[in-house]
Parts: sequence; C-alpha cells; structure tokens
Amino acid sequence: MAKAPLKGEPIAIKGMFIGMTTAEFIALPKSEPTIGGVMSTQGYQDPFNLDWNEGRLEGLLFFFKAENFDAVLGAVKGKYPKLQCTTSQIENRMGGKFQQVTCNLRQAGASLMIKRFTGDIETSALGLHSEGALLRRAKATKARESDI
Repeated sequence: MAKAPLKGEPIAIKGMFIGMTTAEFIALPKSEPTIGGVMSTQGYQDPFNLDWNEGRLEGLLFFFKAENFDAVLGAVKGKYPKLQCTTSQIENRMGGKFQQVTCNLRQAGASLMIKRFTGDIETSALGLHSEGALLRRAKATKARESDI
C-alpha cells in the first residue's frame, strides 16, 4: 500500500531532518552545536541524542538548561512560527509549583516538541521524532502498562 505524500517542508534542526540518511548526515557542514546560542547540557562534542532506524534518522533530542528556555524557544519559533505552546502548572515533591510550557508542531511526518521542564526543574528539552517512532513508543508504553 502506497504511503500518502507528506504535507509541508520537513522540520530541520541544524540541518538534520527526520528520514535523512547517514550519508546525508555525514555530509552536513560543521556548525556550532547550539540552538539559539544555547549549548547542550551534554557538552560540545555530542550535543544531540540521535535515534536511527534502518539507516535513517528517526529522532533527535537536545537537552539544555531551563534558564535558557526562552532563547531556544525564540530561535525555534523564529524558524517555525506555527509552533503552538500550552502552559500548565506542575508541582514537585516538595510542593513547589512551576509553569510548564510545552510547544508542539507536526509537519511532514515529524513532530517537534519543546518542554521547559523534563525530569527536573533545571533541564529543558527539544525533541524531533518521526510520527512512526511516536506511535511505536505509545504502543510499547501501553503494552508495559497492561503487563501487571
């Protein structure tokens, strides 16, 4: 069965896009490993967590300090103005309340997400994943949750 054509231009972060081959990745020009001038908390040498499937990029993650969230969000919104953000209140174990910001954009078979807090109140994340990878993760999570 033929796949429906993807709508829109692929979302690209530092030239990386969902579905790119390892050869395309290797051919990327070297660039500053920052987004919006913000360095990854993983350092300079390997700032992105990359997820490959059958020689194609299926996902990437970029972790950064939450204090730099607005700079990263501004850079991404400048490139992708259709990015939609929602705000909610979250609470830590000690009762501290914080404003969580989650931004999403779905386009051309990919999902871009930026979260102010992920795992702790000091770390933010930007993620780009294929819709297929997200569906597989959701199925795996559902299977784990039903295995009781």
